[in-house]
Amino acid sequence: MGLGFEQPSTYTYKDNGGRMILQSPWATYFLRLALYTGDKQFETYARNAVVGRFGNYPGYYYTTFSDLMQNPRYPYEGPDFGFIYYHHLIVHLSWVLDYLVSDAKLLSGGKIDFPGIRQFGYAYFDNLIYGHAPGEIFGEKNAWLWFNRDLIQLNNPQINYLTAHDGKKFFVILMNQSQRDQTVSIQFNPQKISKGSEKFENMKFISGEPNVQRLNKNTGEVRLAPRGLQVIEIDGLDIEVATHKVHPSPAQSLYPSTTTAIIGNNMKISAASIQVEPGTWSAYVWSNADYDSLKEINLTWIAGNQSGTITDLNYPYEFSVPVTNGEKSIKLNISGTRSDNSVFKSEELIIGVAD
Repeated sequence: MGLGFEQPSTYTYKDNGGRMILQSPWATYFLRLALYTGDKQFETYARNAVVGRFGNYPGYYYTTFSDLMQNPRYPYEGPDFGFIYYHHLIVHLSWVLDYLVSDAKLLSGGKIDFPGIRQFGYAYFDNLIYGHAPGEIFGEKNAWLWFNRDLIQLNNPQINYLTAHDGKKFFVILMNQSQRDQTVSIQFNPQKISKGSEKFENMKFISGEPNVQRLNKNTGEVRLAPRGLQVIEIDGLDIEVATHKVHPSPAQSLYPSTTTAIIGNNMKISAASIQVEPGTWSAYVWSNADYDSLKEINLTWIAGNQSGTITDLNYPYEFSVPVTNGEKSIKLNISGTRSDNSVFKSEELIIGVAD
């Protein structure tokens, strides 16, 4: 009930009763359709595919009529009934986060809204990803989603949650997955949230009639209606997360931030500068060579008065070089040996960051 299937040959696989699919990225679109159309049936479709299906990463297939994957210890403890494909871990996490954000948008009637970017990297894994830009929570703008499991603890598994901040305020979005009233105790970890904070005194409810509740040892209690939502705010904080910023556009660098060199046989070397905030940055160098195309690849780099050489013998043939604060460019020379013992050497690549 609620699950999809991959194709006829795996759906009818006779040795273990057929294989349904535990990866349900399409469920996130049903939540958004429920909001946009007002049709509750779309919400039912989405919840049948997700709620109660797993306690951790469940693997790919649902087989043998087992409920083992509903245990949070699965897949740390086997046996492997779900076909644990490790390259599916990141997409499973991606669409589960999309489900949480989309559920918050649905339950708030669109008053919680975070910008998403579509990803459809492979197979049918097609969903929205978040975190690149701030959104809005009941009129509070510039709110960044903050995916960190150490910020708060809840004592009721019926309650899903998201956390966010705008630098001064910390937000907790609570979502009741039950069809009954639920009460949840929420414990804040001030030291993980705000600089210089040992404890929080009060929390404010902003999703309905504004009211303030006093906290006891950083802990408060919240009551939620069936499939209800509550949003809590704590104000007067000093929150600093390096990636949660939109920097003004600086002056152009003299050197490109990305560049590419051809090394023959349809192979190329690419380099990019990666900088989260002003100061230190990294030069990332990678190749499109197949796993058996190269025997060795070497990177020699110069950044100011620092230099070095790195050798890589294994696919995927990539390097990352940290560049100190103050250096605006790095010179890169790449050489190596192909699998047929022929050698190659690229032209010098120079990348940089803006002044």
